[in-house]
This record gives sequence, C-alpha cells and structure tokens, in this order.
Amino acid sequence: MRRRICALLLAGAALAAPPRAGAVVEDDAVPVELRAMYALDYEAASASTLRRTERNPEDPFAYLVDGGVLYWRASAEPSLFKSRPTLAARLESDLARALELSRSRFKDPDPKRRADALFVNGLSLGIRAQWQLSRGRWFRAYLDSRKGSKHLKKCLDLDPGYADAYLGIGLYEYLSDTLPGVLKLGAKLLIHGSAARGLEFLRLAEKNGRYRFAATQAGSNLVMVQMVYERDDAAAERPLRGLLAQYPNSPYFRFLEVLILARTGRFEQSLEKALALYAMSETDADLLLKKRSSMLCGVAPERCLKPEALTPAVVWLDRALADGRETPAGWKTLCRIYRGLALDVLGERERALEDYRAVLAGPDAADAHEIAARCSRGPCRAAEAQRLLDRRER
Repeated sequence: MRRRICALLLAGAALAAPPRAGAVVEDDAVPVELRAMYALDYEAASASTLRRTERNPEDPFAYLVDGGVLYWRASAEPSLFKSRPTLAARLESDLARALELSRSRFKDPDPKRRADALFVNGLSLGIRAQWQLSRGRWFRAYLDSRKGSKHLKKCLDLDPGYADAYLGIGLYEYLSDTLPGVLKLGAKLLIHGSAARGLEFLRLAEKNGRYRFAATQAGSNLVMVQMVYERDDAAAERPLRGLLAQYPNSPYFRFLEVLILARTGRFEQSLEKALALYAMSETDADLLLKKRSSMLCGVAPERCLKPEALTPAVVWLDRALADGRETPAGWKTLCRIYRGLALDVLGERERALEDYRAVLAGPDAADAHEIAARCSRGPCRAAEAQRLLDRRER
C-alpha cells in the first residue's frame, strides 16, 4: 500500500507537469496519457509516453513522464513487472536519463529553465527512491528521497510560484511523519516531517499548481492520503468529486466513489454507482478482466485481500444480492463470485462453495464460471485469489 500511495503522488506529479517555454514536449499529449492511465489502459498510456521520448530524446520531461506512467503501472501490477523485465529496465533507464538531462541544466542562465530542471530532477529522484524501496534497497531509497526533496525546495527558492513542486515535498513531509519507518531507517537517520504541513503542501499544489493538470494530480493525491492514512473518507470525497468531473469514465475513480459511499453508510447510493460502473463493461470488455485488479485493489493493493477489507466487502455484497431491484444480466453472478472468493480467503469454505455452485448454475460474467470451477475443486486462499483477479486476458 505504501508503494501505491507513493506512486500516485510521484507518478501523478510527473504527469502534472508539462514543460515551460523552451522545452520541446507537446503539452497537448499529457491529457491523452492521463485519460488512458485513469482508464486503467496502461498499454495505451505507456505507448504514448514512449513516443514522447522518441520524438524528444533530449528533453528530461519526456523521460520523467514515461517513467511516471511505468511506475504507476508497476505499483498496480507488480507481478507483470516480474514477468516482463524489459519494463523494469525501461523504467530504470527513463529515470537515469531524466536525471542526467536535468542535471545538465542546473546552471542554465535562464532561472526558469533551472527551476524546471530542479523540478524534474527532484521528482525523478522521488520515483527512483520508491523503486529502490520496492527492491529492498533501503539506504539508496533514503538518499534519493532526501536529495529529491532538497531539489524541489531549491526549485521553489528559484521560483516561489512553482506550486507544482509542493506535490513531491508534501509527500516527503507527510510520509516521513506518519510512517517514520517508511525507509526502515527513519529513526536511525532522524527523518522528521510534518503530516499537517504535508497535507497543506498538497492542498497548495491542488489550488495553485500552474500546469493544467497539477490540480488534478494534487486532488488524486489528497484522496489517497485521506482514505488510506487519515481514514477520513468525508475529507477524501471533496477532491474526488472534482476528479470525477474531469474523468467521469475512469473506472478507478468511479470505484473509489463506490467505496467511499459504502464506507460512509450510504449503501443505496453506493449500489447505484456500482451498477452504473458495471454497465460500463458493456462497452469496455477489459473492465472485468485485465483492468479488474487495478480497479478493485488499486486504493491499497497490500490490504486488498486482508480480513479488514474483505469482511465489510462481504457485508456489502450480502446487501447487494438481497436487494430486490431489477439488475442487468450477470450482475448477481459477479457479486456471487466476488463474495465466494472473499469468503474462501476468510476461511468460510461452505458459504464459498454455495456461491460457486450458484455461479455455475447461472449466466456467466467475465470469467466467473472459470473461477467458480477452479475454486470448487479446492480452496482459493489469498495467493490464488489474487492470481485469479490479476488475470489480464480470458
């Protein structure tokens, strides 16, 4: 979960920042990549960012954006990066190139270009720190995160109006206060931050970011922090409303809306939104297959199949299945297969088997019949359930 939050903050900040005058990356490409990323269409997003680097091989922003999208995907689909090492190599190469090109501009006579260089360098170091952390390289992660924060502060020293830099600084401040062991070195190396200051920095970026999508990214960051760390769903709902206004067809944001409504006691509204989200699968066949894991588990991958997440999910699915309204074909099948998996992971095998039998006796939805057949033969515990949810093709 920690890595997912950092990915949202850092990769999102990368995408929030198209270049200023004098850079060569096209500003108009950023919305396309953001829409694809939030639609959970990672292939389209990364193909677009790769074209950026090919068109603009000397622009550090291009490599930062490509690396940001790749790291977002790595945090959402870690198993994919294990099976496709070329993606990991591309991510590391992107960050190295962004750092190299931005460093070469630290002494540019134009202070605006120097500020841009520090911004790119600081965010690239932040992303690399989280990549190092995911690989167990704790000390390297600490060094990169500290240096990245310093460069972003230097960016603000040069240009106090560069509010986009508060994205990365806010992350460092917040996590180093709320999670002193985030690098497993916090106490020993005296890492100290301020959660309150970190949240304020993120709000500053949301309100004052000069780039078109800086506010969008800061809002996304605030949603994640409020939901996962602060456990304040009401506070998360405000920025989420703004994100949904900009990305109404994002399954990622729409599922977060379902989750917040459910967690704040508004079951009827939550069910209505869930049914509307399910209806999107009629025109997006990938929604219930290769996008499924990112949509359902993206908010906190490490906790997705833990009892604290599954128990309330079962309660919600119980109510959804008991609801008397007319629902589309396949909806109840989907509810039953997800409830069956949740019950299996929780150790309630007999109830899980009841759901699997009901699924096999009814209409199919996505790969529900296949999952039910597999889990009927033997218990599907957490690892197997995650493997089934992670499937990218039928």
